[in-house]
Amino acid sequence: MTKEKDKMKRGGRPTAAGSLELTSRIVHAATRSFLDKGYSDTAMEEISVDSGVAKRSLYSRFPSKADLFRQVVLTYSDNTLGRLKLSKADKRPVNEQLYDGCIRILEIVLKPDVIAMERLVLSEAIRFPELTQGVQMARHQGELYLLSILEETLAVPEGGRDLASRGAKQLWDLVIAPYVRDSVLVLMPGRLTEDTEGRVREGISLLLHGLLGDS
Repeated sequence: MTKEKDKMKRGGRPTAAGSLELTSRIVHAATRSFLDKGYSDTAMEEISVDSGVAKRSLYSRFPSKADLFRQVVLTYSDNTLGRLKLSKADKRPVNEQLYDGCIRILEIVLKPDVIAMERLVLSEAIRFPELTQGVQMARHQGELYLLSILEETLAVPEGGRDLASRGAKQLWDLVIAPYVRDSVLVLMPGRLTEDTEGRVREGISLLLHGLLGDS
């Protein structure tokens, strides 16, 4: 008997909170299965068993495996970097705050499950071309975090936000993107390495020189 059936026997229909909890269990179990087995070898019946949710409830929420896969990727894109927040109490120089910000991002995006999700979405890009936007959304959240550091530490005037936004994108391309790309392609270990500090600081120095010049 599934956990859901047991709950239904004891208390009837699940509450709104209970329904959200069931959906969360489904997405969690599906994420694990997709990452471990890939899209083609994942079965809805196994997800029902692993999540403890009856197949009827599973299919009422996600009529097909494709629908569930889309939700898994969207959940990934929402949760990966969306929780990064700037501490406005931090008064250190911009280069130090950017360094810590880049390291925080790298520690998240180089986690094994994050790299595995990037590979999975890439491998299914022909079948689900729209889901590459989910990966781009995770990148966008990281860029917004870097932008918030630039705006706060450089006191960017209203008219200069476009310049700061371009700076955040350039910093991602200089520092974050190469690590993610090489880890996805197994060209480097998916972790910070001995030369990480030097590479990150060099990228930040190049960015700030371009933004601030010699001032």
